[in-house]
Order: sequence, then C-alpha cells, then structure tokens
Amino acid sequence: MKRRAAVTCVCVVLFLVGARLPFPTLDAEALFEVSDVMGISSPRLSLFTLGVVPFLTAFVLIELFSLLTKPGRRLRRQGVEGRRKLNRAALLASVLVVGIQAKGISLWWSGLTSPSGATVTTAPSWFLMITLSAATFVVAGLAEAISRYGLGNGFAVLFVASLIPSVFSTIRHLAVGAPYGEPGTNIMGLVWVALFTAFVVAFMRYRPEVRLTTSEGMSLPYRMPPLPQGIAPLSWAYAVVHLLTGPVTLSATPILQLDPIPYFGLLAVVILALSPLAGWMFTAHKRLETNLEGAATVDAEPYDRLWTRGLILGALVLAGGGAGVAALPELLPAVDTAVLPLLTLLPLVAVALDLVDEARLVAKGKLERILTLDNVHLAELLRARLAEEGIESVVTCFRYRRLSYFLGPLFKMGLLVPAADRERAEQLVEETPFQIV
Repeated sequence: MKRRAAVTCVCVVLFLVGARLPFPTLDAEALFEVSDVMGISSPRLSLFTLGVVPFLTAFVLIELFSLLTKPGRRLRRQGVEGRRKLNRAALLASVLVVGIQAKGISLWWSGLTSPSGATVTTAPSWFLMITLSAATFVVAGLAEAISRYGLGNGFAVLFVASLIPSVFSTIRHLAVGAPYGEPGTNIMGLVWVALFTAFVVAFMRYRPEVRLTTSEGMSLPYRMPPLPQGIAPLSWAYAVVHLLTGPVTLSATPILQLDPIPYFGLLAVVILALSPLAGWMFTAHKRLETNLEGAATVDAEPYDRLWTRGLILGALVLAGGGAGVAALPELLPAVDTAVLPLLTLLPLVAVALDLVDEARLVAKGKLERILTLDNVHLAELLRARLAEEGIESVVTCFRYRRLSYFLGPLFKMGLLVPAADRERAEQLVEETPFQIV
C-alpha cells in the first residue's frame, strides 16, 4: 500500500514540477509582450505545455472512428483482439497528434517578435518540436508508471493533477480574503463548495440494484450507474450558452446579451435539456443491452424507472451545481468569486473516490489484477457478481471512467481482487456469459 501510494505521489509531484519548469530558450517577457499586443491570454511556458491533452485527443478520435465507421464497428465486434488493434491505432494517433501540436507551437514561437524587437526564441523550430514532444512522452511515461506500480489510472490521475494548481489558488484566495472584504466574508463560498461536494459524493455512491437474465437463464446483479449522463451535458451546455451569448463571427454584437443571473439560469436549462440526450447515448436500456451482449432480458420496468429517476437527479445536480457555483457570487455579494466550478469539482471527487476505494482494499492485503477492460456496464456487473459470492473487489478508475465515456481505451479499468481469491474470481468471470472488451 505504502509503495503504491508513494509511486503515485512521486509521479504526480514530478508532473506538477515539470508543468512549472520554464521552457528552455524561450524569452517569457517577450512572449508576454506579444500576447498583450494580440489581446490573448499569455500561453503556458512550461516544459509540459502539452500535458496529457494530445493523448486525450487521439483516443477520442479513434473512439469516434470505432463508433461511426463500418471498419471501426467491425473492430469493436472482434472483442479483445479488435480492441487491441484500436488501442494500437490510438497510440499511433497519439504520436501523430503530439508531433502536429508540437510542430505548430514551435513554428508559432520561432516566428514571433515582440514590439520592442526581441525575439521570443533563438532556437530553431526543430529543436522546440523535439523538446516539446520528448517532454510530452515523459508525461505518458509517468502516467504508465502510476497505472502499473501506483494507485489508480495514470492518465486520469495526471489529468486531475493538472487541476491542483487552480484548486490551491482558489483555496489560498479564499483564505486571505478578497481585496474588498474581510476573510470571514468568504465563508459562504467555502460552505457552498463543501456542501455541494458532499452531495456529489453521496449521490455517486448511491446506486440501486436490478437483476439481469442471460440467455442461459443465469440471474446476475447489476447496480445502476451514478450520475448516469456523465459530465458530457455540462461541458456541452457551456459551449451552447457561449455560442448564444458570446460574440459571433458574422456579427459585431452577441446574439443574446444576458445579465449574469439570467445567463446562469439559461445554463441550467440547457443542461437539463441535454441530459436526456446524453443519458440515452450512454446509459439507457438499449445501451446496456448493447454493452452486455448476451443478456436475454433486462427487467425493463424497474430498470427504466430507476434510470429515469437517476437521470432526473443527475441532471438537477449538474444544472443546479454548475449554474449555482457560478452564480453564487452574483446572488450573494459576500461570497468571493473564487469558488471551484463543477467541471473541476466532479473530476476531483470521482478520482478521489476511486483512489480511496483502491487504497482501502490494498490496505487489507496484496491485490492482483485479473482483468483489464473498457466496458463500464460489464465492469459494474462483474464487481457486483463477485460481491454476491463474497469476494471483495475494486474496479480502478470506475467513477472517473463513467464521466468520460469516449476515453475508455485511455482510462483503462482494472478488476482487482485479493490474491487469495484470484482463482475463484477468475472462474466466476469466465462463467459470466458476456464478451470481455
């Protein structure tokens, strides 16, 4: 347990240090001057400028390819072997995306000159590209080290770790107080975030159970997913509202100009409108049957009832939380603007719960991985099946994976069981009549 926790902590610290190391050969002052003239926010100048984003991009592209094209769907139907080919394609795509992004940034940096006449960098673009690419693959190595020797999925942990600086900045800002008020005036902001986080934790842990019947007549337990529509409608809602309220290229004025409170109200409405769409895509009855090919029947009436109830509750959590956290400073002037948004809170809570679950079981003794899979429905069913037989288990990265449906191949889930129960657990998994993907 201590060794695994230490590996994770060391890799996270190395990642955060690398994210703050200045990029060699760059003149930060000259680049800031250029940014001010161009009217854009100053770009990050760290060695790990690209971070894990290129890998996220590549895996999303391959996942969409596997969903939207006939060759991709054919590979998905080939089970483990097909998924292995898709994963290899995603890794190759990652190399390509890293190269393209590194080349683009290096060409931009090497061609900039500040108003005072200083060049942003004297290094050739090929040197910048190689350095950026190498640093990005170091990030991938840290993520792989966490996945193999630490706690949790490495890419998920590092992605959430990239949010840590903003979290500490927010906490520090709340602790010292806003320039216009006393530190005590920010207590409502802290209370809001604490209460909302507690609510999200409780909601994510609450999962009612239904029964699935296979074609062989086997009855298996299945627990309903927490926050069934995932984080998708939240991120989509911000984009939709921004298009409605922000500047449009065809016009000098916004389509719709709103004051803050109506803006956040519109945000909540859009989230509620998008939630049924995302819920149908990811966790509806048909999606469950697709992911659990081999289930002859699902007890549809209780499943649909529980799914609908979970969908409504999840939508209210996302709508109320996303709009509420943003609107609170407008509603209560005593609350500082430095409150954590829901897009930061949800990943942090999900990864923290995943790590706590894994650490709790690791503390009881040695764990062994008996399966690595991408299918969230099957992962939940296998965990419930083992629990029914008295075998403790944990699915790594499960809650975070629920929030990031298109990134399954990157955010791998591992089914871990105590070493003493490995043989029995493997036998139960083999008896489960579902294709392991």
